[in-house]
This record gives sequence, C-alpha cells and structure tokens, in this order.
Amino acid sequence: MTTASTGATESRLPSRSRDKRPALALLALLLVLVGALGSALLVYRTGNRVQVLVAQDTIRQGQQVTAEDFTVAEIAFEEGTEVVSASSVDEFVGAQAVTSNPAGSLVSGQMFTASELAPAGAQQVGVVVASSERPSDTQAGDIVRVFATAAPRRC
Repeated sequence: MTTASTGATESRLPSRSRDKRPALALLALLLVLVGALGSALLVYRTGNRVQVLVAQDTIRQGQQVTAEDFTVAEIAFEEGTEVVSASSVDEFVGAQAVTSNPAGSLVSGQMFTASELAPAGAQQVGVVVASSERPSDTQAGDIVRVFATAAPRRC
C-alpha cells in the first residue's frame, strides 16, 4: 500500500495574470518628469552668477576709496537684486564712503558718493554727546561745529 505521486498527475490551480494599471504607470512617469524638470530648473537658477564688487577691508565712513579697497566675488542672485558689477570699479575710485562698510560686504551704489561729505577745511568725525547737552532737533548726518572749552578749575 504505497502511494506514489508524480508531478505529472498533480494539477495546479491556474495562476491569475498580473493586473495592468496604466494610470499608475502614467503617474509614476509624470513624477519622474516633474523631478527631472525641477532638477533642471535648480541647476539653471544656480547658474545665473555674476562677478560683483566686495569691500576687501573695512571701509570707514568718510574714507576716500581706491581700487585696492575692493575685491571681486562671484555670486548667484535673484532678478531685481541690485548688484555692482566688478567691471565698474573705476566709478567708485575717489568716492567717499557714506557709511562704514565691513570687510566682505557687497558694494552698493548708495554706499559711496562723489560729492564731499564735509566742506573744504572740515573733517567728518563722530561725537558722543549726552542728550541733555545737544539741541533736540539734531539728527544723524547733520553738520555741526564742535568747540573745545577748558574744564573749570577747582581750587
């Protein structure tokens, strides 16, 4: 009483063929294309680079600048951003700094002026004065005269 089973006599259930989902395949293809387009746009946007002027060392307010005060940096920028091209360095040579500009800061046209900040024979300086010792209508950038007086002597 032995039973032998052979592979030929066994029958298998028919297997179901895979479902084809064209909508899912189309969605996958669409996602791949959107990713590729996004990557291409990112590469394109970072490729919009230009050489600009940068303060090489700290430029003090009122300082007359020379070409050696500037260096060139390459940056990527957004449209509408005001940048000064590295080729326009000659426009700034001899100008005076309107504000103090730390080393490494991007140069803007409003940072410098070709006109004198102080009249001939005068010098621009910063003076710290207590609010009780200055006129109330004095604003930053006003031209004033400073007189030195001797301190009262005590006997």
